Amino acid sequence: MIAAPIADTSAEAQVAGWLLNCDGNPRTGRRPPTSPHHFAGDMLSRDVFAASLKLRREGKHVGMVSVGEVLRGHRTPAEINSISDTAPTSAYFADSVATLREMHHRRQVRAWGLRLVETAETGEGIADVVSGIAGMEEGTGPESLSSRMDGRLFSRAKRPPEAVPRFTLGDVGICTPGNITAISAAVKSGKSSFIGAMLAAVMTPDPEGVDCLGVTARNPDGFALVHLDTEQSIADHWAMIDRALRRANVDQEPEWLRSYCVSGFSLHDVRGTMTRATESARRQFEECSP
Repeated sequence: MIAAPIADTSAEAQVAGWLLNCDGNPRTGRRPPTSPHHFAGDMLSRDVFAASLKLRREGKHVGMVSVGEVLRGHRTPAEINSISDTAPTSAYFADSVATLREMHHRRQVRAWGLRLVETAETGEGIADVVSGIAGMEEGTGPESLSSRMDGRLFSRAKRPPEAVPRFTLGDVGICTPGNITAISAAVKSGKSSFIGAMLAAVMTPDPEGVDCLGVTARNPDGFALVHLDTEQSIADHWAMIDRALRRANVDQEPEWLRSYCVSGFSLHDVRGTMTRATESARRQFEECSP
């Protein structure tokens, strides 16, 4: 038996019509809050939305003629015009977007549910499915991958904001959002001490009066700082954080420091700890800087 599609064709037409009508200038129009992957019921709406989105990303005018050129041979002008007519105003736009997102989420739930049944029967890949279900709540499920890919497509007209370093080493900014910073050195050469100095640099109230091995950092808004020690024993982890506190010249760890010792955990449990720790921190220290 084939399951009925989880979709709202009226909402899909409203959102597609809005993007087609809202603005001819891609530089001034609002950023579309959905992607073609949110459309599952009305393929005409999806085609019109995708064509409009393509034109905006290329910095081109969006309108009946330009969308018609993109869809030439696939959709007729009358079909495109019918989508335009569904959204003469933006009165229902917000509700339609919310509906599309709800439908998209429900499709993810069903997709993961089917995979969970399959893995339960075979016993293979259960950890990946459980992790995927947890990721779905964070917007990282299988259907959203293509949506996120769309958002990462290069466009010279869409220059991202300048990245602000989270730490400074000497006069050089390091650890910018979205990048992975690796500390590489020989065994017993001081990597843990350097990480401790980085933690101390964030915690100290007197950055000019303490020695953090050339590292400086500030956290004026009290955002969460999550640290996972995957290598050291519980005792060595405690000693490392204690040294960082003494280096920072503070008597007690700040509430926003979340340092966990996860040595001995399986890879799956380390991933789970990371997800739960960051989610817990996000809830407690709402809204963390991206």
